Amino acid sequence: MKTKLIILSLFLCAILACSSDDDSGTTSQTGTVKFEVIVSQNRDADIITLIDSNSETTTNPAFPFTKIYSDASIATGTTLQLSFTDTTNAPNGATFSYDLELKISVDNVVVKSQTFAVDETNTTGLSITHIIP
Repeated sequence: MKTKLIILSLFLCAILACSSDDDSGTTSQTGTVKFEVIVSQNRDADIITLIDSNSETTTNPAFPFTKIYSDASIATGTTLQLSFTDTTNAPNGATFSYDLELKISVDNVVVKSQTFAVDETNTTGLSITHIIP
């Protein structure tokens, strides 16, 4: 009888000691996030970088533009976004065209990149988004 009680006690201890430490699967990870904007001709522009709900606007930067965030949150589900708006004050009827490349990198790996052909008809709404898997 004593042996059965000891075995039962050991079994219960093992079960209780192996409880789950799961915290719903989300882990706090950090890394380096780099945003890049390359244009084929210098323009006045607003560039918005966003990591989840934290955004930063840079007005009339030098090109090529690079913004690096060290120790940024890159947990699963984190939204990274890079937006470009041409704010050059061109005279009415003026025409122009240039190429624009937007890039997002995480820990030196490009995770999203897109090239746009920009002209006087599409100077806003140029952006890319990446959600950390």
